[in-house]
Amino acid sequence: MNAGRSRKWTAVFADESGASMLEFTLLLAAIGIPMYVIIRIGLAVLIGQYQMTTFLNGWPFP
Repeated sequence: MNAGRSRKWTAVFADESGASMLEFTLLLAAIGIPMYVIIRIGLAVLIGQYQMTTFLNGWPFP
């Protein structure tokens, strides 16, 4: 009974048809998601800087 199970698992582990999709998914998770977070944080900082600049330029001082 265990021999049948080991043959099935051997066939599953020998199958490499989804390896490229798995590699792509891991690359997306390792590179794409952190870059998205960094860009969102950088954009928030730039928006804050622009808001501060426009607020200070609106004051009536020469």
